[in-house]
Formats: sequence, C-alpha cells, structure tokens
Amino acid sequence: MNSISDKVKSRFGLFVSLPRNTEEFALAAQSGGADAIKVHINVKHFASGTGFGAWEEEKNNIQKIISSVKIPVGLLPGGEDFATYEELIEARDAGIRFLDAFAHEMPAYAWKIPGLEYMLAVNMNYSPDTTRGLEFFGIDLLEATLLPHEEYGKLLNMRDLSLYYNLARTVTTPVMVPTQKKILPTDIPLLKKTGVGGIIIGAIVTGKTPEGLEKVTRQFRKAIDG
Repeated sequence: MNSISDKVKSRFGLFVSLPRNTEEFALAAQSGGADAIKVHINVKHFASGTGFGAWEEEKNNIQKIISSVKIPVGLLPGGEDFATYEELIEARDAGIRFLDAFAHEMPAYAWKIPGLEYMLAVNMNYSPDTTRGLEFFGIDLLEATLLPHEEYGKLLNMRDLSLYYNLARTVTTPVMVPTQKKILPTDIPLLKKTGVGGIIIGAIVTGKTPEGLEKVTRQFRKAIDG
C-alpha cells in the first residue's frame, strides 16, 4: 500500500476536504479524480459553515465513506476538542489512513499510532525552526494553513505564492496547500512553481453540493495533469 507522501512525491497531489461526511460527497470527489479525501469530527468547519460531531456521532457515515471509495481517507480528529486515543485506534481499524491537524492541537498521545500517517498543519505563527522540528518527529505531509480567516475566499495573490514558496524551501516534507483562498484551476502552474507538493480543495472552491464538488475536482485534476 503506497503512502500518501509517496503518492504526492510521485505527482502533484489533489486532496478533497469534504464539506459533509457523506458517501455522496466522497464518491463525487473520487469520480472527479481526487487522490485522497478528508473527513472531519469534533469541529465547526469554518469554510463550509458545517459542524461535525464526535467520533461516536460521525463514525457510521465515515465507515460508509471508507467502504464506498478506493482512495485513501484521512481524518481531521478535532481542534481543542480532540479525539481520544481509543477513538483514533477505532478510526484506524475502520480504515482511516491518515490524520490531519494543527501541530499545536495534536496531542502527544495521538502521535505515530502504527498504521496511520500524519499531515500536520502550520500557520504564520510557526517559526522556520519550529516547522523544521516537526520533520524530526517524522511527519508525512505538511499543511500550509498560513492565512487568517478574514482572507478566506479571496483570490490567490503573489504574496500568498511567496509564502508557499518560502515554506516549501524550509522543509523537505511535501507541502499541501488548502484552499483558504479561492484558488482557481488556472492558478495551478504558479502553485506548482512554488515547489509545494499538492493542493487540498474544500468548500470555498468546491461549493456545497456533490455535483459541484465533482465538477470542480475534475477541473483541478485536468489542470494538474495538463
């Protein structure tokens, strides 16, 4: 089974963050050409305006998603309210392949559970030394969640690209860029030029319907593959 980091290293990655934990959204992402998808628990999803319950509330839907797709499924296990160790073991055993959370919200007890890969998010408050320190502990992917909420949904600009470029030069780990900004498929060539490893598209660009998500995912797949 190929790791998610190997997949990203082999080609520019396209992950989809689902606006809701449903089979319909998961299948739409897969049909559109996603390399992996991400589900959520214990959070209010700022971009989609959707709340996600605890593992116990969401696990049936997540298990259906895992059973319905052939691509890796990752889990955002929460923020301040984080999944317990036992819940993470249950999620892994259900088929979750990777965890994704801010490094400052990832408890030590959740680190390096056998069978799980890890994507840690950093923001502008992380120094280059702190970010490089994460590599020492064996992260698989780094998520560049660098922009404040007040900039969500705006068009990508050259400063943003410079931030991604500098972060990608700071680490050897592949960097994934989430769509905090309204990144367009036509932005992909410049995004590739920064040296990042891929993009995570979410509600800001995909919209909140399965049909729209599939269409936009396919547009990004086409732009990535050239």
